[in-house]
Amino acid sequence: MSADQPDSLYLDHQRPTSVPEALANHTALRRLHLWGNALASLPDWLWDVRQLERLDLRWNPLDREPRWLADMERRGCTVWR
Repeated sequence: MSADQPDSLYLDHQRPTSVPEALANHTALRRLHLWGNALASLPDWLWDVRQLERLDLRWNPLDREPRWLADMERRGCTVWR
């Protein structure tokens, strides 16, 4: 793990409407907490964050879940909806 890249990121209740694309290159990210925001959709690049072990999406007004979200769970990522 890089000292300048924490393995957990908490963006809870920050009210973003999208996931920051800068996270696509965050190689140390294991846990991403996005609960209680204004996310209506998830970017497809999130699927490519292979090292992700936990994704917390609770309390977001997602229009629909992307098909790849179930695939993330099958590869071992815990997804909280």
